[in-house]
Amino acid sequence: MSDPRAPRSSWRVRRIPLEGREVAEWFRLRGWSVTDADLAASHAFIDEAIVADVAIRRVWHTALTLSRPATQEPERDTLVVHVAGAGSVQIGDAAPTALAPNDVLFVARRVAVTYRSDEPIARIEIDHGSRDRAGDVFHTHGELVSAVMITSAVNALFHAHESRGGGGGSQRGPGGGGIPAGTDRRGPGRGAGPIGTPDATGSG
Repeated sequence: MSDPRAPRSSWRVRRIPLEGREVAEWFRLRGWSVTDADLAASHAFIDEAIVADVAIRRVWHTALTLSRPATQEPERDTLVVHVAGAGSVQIGDAAPTALAPNDVLFVARRVAVTYRSDEPIARIEIDHGSRDRAGDVFHTHGELVSAVMITSAVNALFHAHESRGGGGGSQRGPGGGGIPAGTDRRGPGRGAGPIGTPDATGSG
């Protein structure tokens, strides 16, 4: 029998659906500008789990162009696994490159980045406090093993929180974050499995 006095998880988990101008506002509060989007028809779902200086997100959104300028301020660097949908990314002064499922990126906060997509896409983001300002930026294609390992671990984190009846719940508005586990490229709430599984990416 489990101990009812067992401590709650130290992770702070929140989820929220966003629609219309809420989408642009949510990203703006996190340093991103949104362009080339029909904001009235925009939707996003973000699950977010935070502990100490680490933030993990499962992100799904409709077609958007997201841009974030470089900064020299102490901030967080981001590891990204692109899960579903087609798009492109431009990091710093480099030419844009295509984004496809199982791509893995590391983007330092000191470097400008722009994401573009003409269709709904899903990705996992892991932000962490940056201590090594000389960290390299990279973008590798078709990293199936790395993508599966990271995606499985992130899904397990959110599943464990839900199984334990963790707090956080759904919260509406740009201040929160959330993506239902069954959301996929076909639209909110239509997938059957966690993000990154065949059911969730629309490939199964």
